[in-house]
Amino acid sequence: MDHLWIADLRDGMMVDGVYYLRAKGLNSTKAGKPYLNLVLSDRTGEIEGRLWDNAADFDARAAAGEFVFVQSRTNVFNNQLQLNVSYFEKAAPGDVDPALFLPLCPRDVEAYWRTVNELVDGLTDEKLRALCRAVLDDPELGPALRRAPAATGVHQAYLGGLLEHVCSMMLLADKLCAHYPALDRDLLLTGVLFHDLGKTRELAYDLMLDYTDEGKLIGHLIIGVELLQRLAATVADFPRERLLQLEHLILSHHGKPEYGTVKTPAFAEAAVLHHLDNIDAKVFGFLSAEESAGQGRWTDRKWFLETAVYRLTRAGETGYRFTLPSGESAAPAEKKRKTKTTELPLFPKK
Repeated sequence: MDHLWIADLRDGMMVDGVYYLRAKGLNSTKAGKPYLNLVLSDRTGEIEGRLWDNAADFDARAAAGEFVFVQSRTNVFNNQLQLNVSYFEKAAPGDVDPALFLPLCPRDVEAYWRTVNELVDGLTDEKLRALCRAVLDDPELGPALRRAPAATGVHQAYLGGLLEHVCSMMLLADKLCAHYPALDRDLLLTGVLFHDLGKTRELAYDLMLDYTDEGKLIGHLIIGVELLQRLAATVADFPRERLLQLEHLILSHHGKPEYGTVKTPAFAEAAVLHHLDNIDAKVFGFLSAEESAGQGRWTDRKWFLETAVYRLTRAGETGYRFTLPSGESAAPAEKKRKTKTTELPLFPKK
């Protein structure tokens, strides 16, 4: 039986198959009857479910963070699609197909990798260039940076998403430094490369996008500083002041305490990094919401954007375009064969 994608579910559908159990809680109705509250997901999204009968028995059959076989039916409650689950159990390892749970970047990740390498090799500060090369050339960190998602939801939540996010921000930073020549371009570009590097360990992305124990307990800001300190120690005579500046860039890039930052940005490059991070994530979030708006003008409310999204009529593809520093097109591979376009759209035409 073909897998039913969560994004394709509609009211009144029978849903039998393997899904990721992202969360599970045993609750009680007002009458005191126990029921299970479930959150199930695949690579296209997630959906809440309720199991009303024999809840205590089923509660012991699988834990959050495991793959489960589910028998259920969709229904709408309070204008929200959910699953009415009649049965679930832990899935056998052989029944779990990673392709169902690991979304892939729909664009050319190799183009992003070449672009980041070109920008790093163009840094004029010898110590910062060596530090960045230590990241890209590391036998574990380099491949992890190319594979990791930028998040488990919200923006670039797919394999290769972190590299896409970093590449986009480095290109934006490069443009902004041309507008504000007083900015330390090498420091800012290095900060961009390092700012989310901790996500290579904060997030799990082997079978399903989720958070690791290390990610939940410590978080990518602290992990990122640890990685920075380890790599800086491999660069001979790396300046202490530069290390402090980079540590601050990582620890302050969330901007405000309510957003999880450790420190508030204390110099211009730190403020720029914070805003570039927010801009890239928010633009992606808005354009992604537009893509999912269907035929209507408005989406439902998006918690990340703190609003429902109004869908503009746009000419051409939504996204951004760039050319590699070498002049080579960074378009998706299939477009390179057909044309010489430099378009690298965030969201391909349907």
